[in-house]
Amino acid sequence: MKTARAGFSLIEVIMAMIVISVSIAALTPLVGLVSRSADPMLVKQAESAAEALMDEVRLAGFTWCDPADANFDTATAAAGCASVPEGVGPEAGNTRPYDNVNDYNVYCSSAMNPITDIAGTSTTLLSGFSATVCVTPYAIDLSTSAPITTAAALRIVVTVSNANTSFTLTGWRTRYAPNS
Repeated sequence: MKTARAGFSLIEVIMAMIVISVSIAALTPLVGLVSRSADPMLVKQAESAAEALMDEVRLAGFTWCDPADANFDTATAAAGCASVPEGVGPEAGNTRPYDNVNDYNVYCSSAMNPITDIAGTSTTLLSGFSATVCVTPYAIDLSTSAPITTAAALRIVVTVSNANTSFTLTGWRTRYAPNS
């Protein structure tokens, strides 16, 4: 009668050690990649901040004249403004929240750091993050008989980043009546 064998043979133990060693050696380079990968929470924070900034910018007016101008509601071109045609960047004395989409371009060359809400309050949740908002004229051709010209459309690019994470949103804003 045969007796049941207990344990492993020396060859089985050596083979198991070799398989485990090769597996560990193959996975070791990946440890460095994982430690430098983006933290999902930081990506989500950057995404949320970028969405909030994009909403704020797109809700601003896009008119030919600054809202302080007497012809703000009626001008159909910059020449129709009484005194203050809208330009790129904020007019003297304007503060956030800005009254025109073009005003937000101030954050293109000089990043918003720290990121603040429209009241100018920063939060510790976004400490270490900065944001850029670049607004540029942009023609939109939807293959229709009347494409939207650069005078009537703006491309808005919002980028929120920190040392390890960067998140970019792109949106568009078009003029609409009466300031088309």
